[in-house]
Amino acid sequence: MKTIKTFLQTHPLFMTFLSAAVNLGYGIFLLFLAYFNVSYWHLTLAVFFLILGIMRFLALDHARTKPVKTIRLCGLTMLFLAVTVSGMIYLTIHETRNPSRDLVLALGQAAYCFTLMGIAAVNLFGARRKNDPQIYLIRSICFVSAIGSMLSLERMMLGTFGDTGDLFTFRMEACSGMAAFVIIVFIGVRMLRNKAKG
Repeated sequence: MKTIKTFLQTHPLFMTFLSAAVNLGYGIFLLFLAYFNVSYWHLTLAVFFLILGIMRFLALDHARTKPVKTIRLCGLTMLFLAVTVSGMIYLTIHETRNPSRDLVLALGQAAYCFTLMGIAAVNLFGARRKNDPQIYLIRSICFVSAIGSMLSLERMMLGTFGDTGDLFTFRMEACSGMAAFVIIVFIGVRMLRNKAKG
């Protein structure tokens, strides 16, 4: 345990690299599912995770040397990601993609998701105080990833405890999708405004 802690202290961006690799791997896996299942929903989800992975690698590779250009590029990408999320929500409703899970798994995913959201929120405010463009970019990407995790949790909860054809389910998915869209657009616009200041 002490060795792992020392390694993370000497390589503070290792977890970002690992997250980027996982995002890309999962995105490629979803592309295969989209092809074999002929599912636009899987295709849209694949695009979401592939974009997150590419943005994380951009933050690792270019944010130190070209911070203004990288933040601007990621800001524009965030706007595209917001459109991707809105398409994902539409297809979730259209294809009624609400998987049902065991109660224990549902509670475990909920605990993981809320922990991720809490860490992302704390880190996002901490990044503002540090005034480091690379850290700010990485934490913003983590925050958007947490939003995606929250949407996934909602789908699973509605599939486990609700009815996919119910009006309440439709309203919840539509409202949360709109909220996610607005938040991601807000983050993207802030990145573009930060670029203008730079």
